[in-house]
Amino acid sequence: MNTKYNQVNTKNSRLNTENSAFMHDKYSPLFTRVFYWYALSLFRRRFQCIWLDNTKYPPEGNSALFIGNHNSWWDALIPLLLNEKVFRMKGRAMMDEQQLKRYPFFRRLGTFSINREKPRKAMASLQHAARILNEAPPGDGIGLWVYPEGKLVSPETPITLENGLIWLARRMDLTQCDIIPFATHMHTMRSDKPELFIKIGSPIGPSITHSGDMLMRTTRLLEDLRHLCREQSTRFDEDGNPKQRFKLLLGKKP
Repeated sequence: MNTKYNQVNTKNSRLNTENSAFMHDKYSPLFTRVFYWYALSLFRRRFQCIWLDNTKYPPEGNSALFIGNHNSWWDALIPLLLNEKVFRMKGRAMMDEQQLKRYPFFRRLGTFSINREKPRKAMASLQHAARILNEAPPGDGIGLWVYPEGKLVSPETPITLENGLIWLARRMDLTQCDIIPFATHMHTMRSDKPELFIKIGSPIGPSITHSGDMLMRTTRLLEDLRHLCREQSTRFDEDGNPKQRFKLLLGKKP
């Protein structure tokens, strides 16, 4: 009797998972730590060095929605590097459903899905995102990483953000959550291996998120940040350090 009951429960659980609005994360601290060390080895092998402009950070203890430009395969691993090495928050991420099905191990890193093709499913993911940001315990913030362009695009393509960002931003409690833009750029000006530059922007406040042209203004901010990151990545002093306030995060300068 118990065996039959367990079989029915298992079948129902499987059906519920298949029919759920989105794929929940299955965060594993141990898996995240092990995978982080694997990711570090990848970064060290593939990049000459990684630079971080650390002039802006979220207030300690606050949750943060990190929004970035999506121009590289490495965008899937950059949030893990930043969160584990710099911010040390409870890291979460949102990924396209098809990509997450293709790489399900990201669920154990704290990633949940969004299906942009089906509005109801997309809304469920956004509601979940707002909930985990707003309901994080005080002083124990969540860092949620998203690429609101919705897809991987060329670095030369103008940034175009999707409308879901407006819905999410306006349902965040900005007294305890911050919206932090970040931009990345990489080049091989000084080495056969690329250098990666990461620039963290100022928090986006209510004057923008509650404005009638929030998406346009946020797009412009992120575009300007990407342009500034790209421009500053080409200026070095006589010691080989970037002239702006970048610090060496990983690797060795050329």
